[in-house]
Amino acid sequence: MESSATAAVRGANPYPIPAFIGPLVRSRQTTPCPTYFEVSFLESKLPRKPARRLDAIVFKNFYCSHITIKQRRQRFDTATAADCGKDGDPWLTILRDRPLMEDPHHEDDAQYWHVVRSEEFDPEEYDAESTAPIRIYLYQSSPMWKTFGLHHVKAVGWSRAGSSNGGRDDEREADGNLGDLCRGISEQVKIFGDKHRG
Repeated sequence: MESSATAAVRGANPYPIPAFIGPLVRSRQTTPCPTYFEVSFLESKLPRKPARRLDAIVFKNFYCSHITIKQRRQRFDTATAADCGKDGDPWLTILRDRPLMEDPHHEDDAQYWHVVRSEEFDPEEYDAESTAPIRIYLYQSSPMWKTFGLHHVKAVGWSRAGSSNGGRDDEREADGNLGDLCRGISEQVKIFGDKHRG
């Protein structure tokens, strides 16, 4: 059941970043076609809100073979028309073809939890200080699976306060606890399902 969400180092405490997960969008009714959803980051109402930097995206896969992630930019002169949103803002690819399944034709790892860390993003395209929305594009290259998606998507950050080296220790330690966060979400989902089945 565990995947890249588990690591050996423990100690830091990841926190969820308030975000709205939009509906699944298909560009046309026939398949195959581009399929994506948007993640919009919400303003925190806490009196002392933590840093808004996105450190990771946590989710449970459901038969997606790979994903691509794009971030909206306010100004970027070289963006093509195909990469622009309805309001003219470009969507820049910050992570391309990130695999979620070892073999898209086999379902052994089709429902694993995953952690996509910001270190995987293209540093030349990703704006770490921006709170602009991101789009996650879903792909399944095998014709065997008619339905695929991502479940229980969470945006995650971790505090860098008190670190002696700009937060690098916290980042390494938080990587381990992201596995615990996945297990916690999974347990909450199971409890919710058991209550409604009973």
